[in-house]
Amino acid sequence: MYGTWREDKPKEVGFSKEFISSDYQKIKDKTSMDELIVLPYDGVDTLYKALYKRVNDKNLRNFQFLGTKVGKKYEWMTVTETA
Repeated sequence: MYGTWREDKPKEVGFSKEFISSDYQKIKDKTSMDELIVLPYDGVDTLYKALYKRVNDKNLRNFQFLGTKVGKKYEWMTVTETA
């Protein structure tokens, strides 16, 4: 299931009921139904911060990143480090 309709408040005039993620039940202890804010890492709330963390975090550095699909295979633009 992709999502569900909110049943806790009425729909706005001229619109359908609000549609929310079906994953809400998994994250409801971290956010409210009105906000739906769940950040994977503290302080990472923009795309720039996510990319910066991805490049500079030693635990994430060895994962493939930035690539494109060619046929049925991905060609990665990044090179993983070897320890």
